[in-house]
Amino acid sequence: MSSSSGSRPRLRDRQAEATRQAIIDAFLELAHEANSVSLSMPAVARRAGVSVRTLYRYFATKDELQDAVAYRAAQRAEATMSDPTLDRSTLALYLTALWRSFAVDVPAVQAEHATPVGRQLRAARLHDSRATTRRLSPEAAGDDEAVDLLVALTSSSMFLELVYRMGHMPDRAAALAVYAAELVVADVTANGPLADRALPNRPLPIRPGQEIQP
Repeated sequence: MSSSSGSRPRLRDRQAEATRQAIIDAFLELAHEANSVSLSMPAVARRAGVSVRTLYRYFATKDELQDAVAYRAAQRAEATMSDPTLDRSTLALYLTALWRSFAVDVPAVQAEHATPVGRQLRAARLHDSRATTRRLSPEAAGDDEAVDLLVALTSSSMFLELVYRMGHMPDRAAALAVYAAELVVADVTANGPLADRALPNRPLPIRPGQEIQP
């Protein structure tokens, strides 16, 4: 009796997680489709095959759902690590796990780059990405330009370039990105902040939202 009663909560937990993932998948599918500039919660519920009431039981607001979508790959990567602490010693392990997750979910990654909703998700993550990078590399933490360069080197944009466009395997691509990040940290440690240097061909400052003209 105790074994049977103990299995029921685990089954319910698995079913709940499956429903949660189905909702997230539905959001991503709709975001990837043409003309999905805005997504309604009822539309997500219909695609996921659940009632709107059920959807709101898992995600109380659309913002909460978007947050779950935005951080799904990172949470999957962290779940594969025996030590969830992210620092320079664990960056290679974390990025490898993250990019493996991207590799089996490429349409979702592409949707984040090709759709308005996806770009909102990426923008929402930027603050956290910068904060994580500052903790990751104390040597570069005070250098805003170095931090942004490190964020770019370990981003989904770099994943798409190295894996989807250039054909590197995810593990090798992650190793290349970590190597490049280590070069940046070593340079800042040895030569000081990038912001203090007159880098060659340094462009004029671009205001947020301003497009760069060719």
